[in-house]
Amino acid sequence: MQANAVGQQFLDSIRYDVVNGAPVPTSTTAPIDFGQSFSGGGADVVTGNFSLTNQCAALNGSPLTQDCSVTVRWNENNAARQLTLESYITSQL
Repeated sequence: MQANAVGQQFLDSIRYDVVNGAPVPTSTTAPIDFGQSFSGGGADVVTGNFSLTNQCAALNGSPLTQDCSVTVRWNENNAARQLTLESYITSQL
């Protein structure tokens, strides 16, 4: 759930940059919120980050429409995980 939310936020910032002609960031990181342990009593001392990368390309050669995807990667239970979100972003003249 967190991976989807952080990926969508990054995709939204990319959409804003494309529409406004600003440089698009190629990657970033975001902290994972592991919550609190119910068996202990305090916050878990576990840390980690989501790693986010993106790729945008002109859709069918169009100068106004970009096909952008964001890939979110993280480790969970000693296994590498990833989620990819994709969106078309259209600029105005």
